[in-house]
Amino acid sequence: MLLYAIGWILIVLLEKDRNHKTVMAFSAWYLPLVILNPLVGSVFAYFDIMPNRMVRIYWLLPVVWVIAYGLTKLVIKVSGAGKWLGMAAFLALVIELIVVGKPLVTEENFVRAQNKFKLPNEVIEVVDKINADYDAGLSDSRKVVLPEELAAYARVYDGTLPLLYGRLPDTDESGRVFIYMSYDTLDMEEIADGARNLGCGYLVLDSEKPCENAPKEAVVTKFAEVGKYCLYRLD
Repeated sequence: MLLYAIGWILIVLLEKDRNHKTVMAFSAWYLPLVILNPLVGSVFAYFDIMPNRMVRIYWLLPVVWVIAYGLTKLVIKVSGAGKWLGMAAFLALVIELIVVGKPLVTEENFVRAQNKFKLPNEVIEVVDKINADYDAGLSDSRKVVLPEELAAYARVYDGTLPLLYGRLPDTDESGRVFIYMSYDTLDMEEIADGARNLGCGYLVLDSEKPCENAPKEAVVTKFAEVGKYCLYRLD
């Protein structure tokens, strides 16, 4: 944001073309007023409009283009005093951008793909076991409830797999099951009954989370394990 402010000031001071100045500097003049205005956040929170996503307003700022254009105008200005001064200014600004920037790919966030699908192996194995069990005629429904970390990838591997929810639920009923699945302690009865009532035939739970309130009836049958995940058939 500091570089954005610097680039904005450089454009205002150095750009002579009014159209260029309007597009690069003044087209987004009101956004900082919105971002820095506490009343805007209060109104958004009151109406439950992305109260935890205010940071996305920053995405509307033309940050990259303003920085690039402002620094370019500075290099052009310095070059007027001498070609070598312009080259020195260019190299200094490039080094500055490298120093203050953050690499997108690092040892911490880059992991070599485990398979050709570039998905976690657990996702593939869980989906394959559910499909095999369903193909054997052991369940009337292939619809499945998955932990959020698996649900986000399952349809990437098998687009025909019916999920109760993907990354996020789209109904209040599926949202109830989604919430219970997110708790540190899993209420087995609530999850199983909710999944059955919504037509699910399979349930996958994280075995590292403790479970309570086992279903009163024999409504779940464990038929496989994949790593820390337990696969259940809903009867």
